[in-house]
Amino acid sequence: MEQYSDGKFEILLNFSNNTLQGKETSGSTSEIVGSGNFTLENYSDDDLPYGKFFHDDFTSAAESEYIWGNYSKDGFSAKIHEGGYTMYGNMTEDGNRWGQEIGARSLLGLNKDWYVQGTAFSENGERIELSIECDMDPLFQLEVHLSTYGYGVNSSLQYERYDQGDDYDEQHLNNYDSSSNGSDGKHATFRIRNSASEKSFHIEWLDGTEWKNLNSFNWHTGTLTKEASSGWNQSSNFQFHDWESMENYYFNPQMEFGVPDSLTVNLGDYGFVIREAQRVGTSLLGIT
Repeated sequence: MEQYSDGKFEILLNFSNNTLQGKETSGSTSEIVGSGNFTLENYSDDDLPYGKFFHDDFTSAAESEYIWGNYSKDGFSAKIHEGGYTMYGNMTEDGNRWGQEIGARSLLGLNKDWYVQGTAFSENGERIELSIECDMDPLFQLEVHLSTYGYGVNSSLQYERYDQGDDYDEQHLNNYDSSSNGSDGKHATFRIRNSASEKSFHIEWLDGTEWKNLNSFNWHTGTLTKEASSGWNQSSNFQFHDWESMENYYFNPQMEFGVPDSLTVNLGDYGFVIREAQRVGTSLLGIT
């Protein structure tokens, strides 16, 4: 089920005859907007994405497609180009400029140490970021973003409660810092590091050879170590309200791309490039 401000969209499954229907509801009016069939299959443990780690250096199109899928949405595609992974295309409509995200084939629990890391470049000054997301319809969504526009490093935590009614406002907490990485100032290396013992995400960027902490977020209590630079729908820039612990949930690593006003992105405008990943604790995950 997907719920939005004035209604919701549901997929209804009938297991007696393996058929499905898409139902859209707006106010008190419901309409069937599509139908089809589905099949049930048994998956081996190797097919399940829980706890999968990867290290993609963008030298194999087949390996990258296995990790990221074959991305095609809103007129955009993504592929390996000149040693990096980049998106390109022309947006078919100006309605999803900030929704271009590519999820990896992995779901990460919080009971182990891991990190999601990448080196990004932005030649056109548009936002490119790595993120982790937990989306639990119909309860809540939490996203942790770490990005660059080509001249600095920004982090954003976004938390929304689906179970608090249509008038509930999404919460944001943001931090900013300058990045000196890259001789041209257009590259930045950053990571989101999970510490199981501290119950925290550490949001960090690489300044030369030194990892610097933008902020740390306790996913058990919903609190930041440092006061956020800015916030939205917040009574405190240290604490999310209506919080519940993330301890039993899983997060999907993602690459996300902003889209310029022209709605056109050329190959090489921005992307992720090769970066050596390192082992942390008992698990390794790198966007590199």
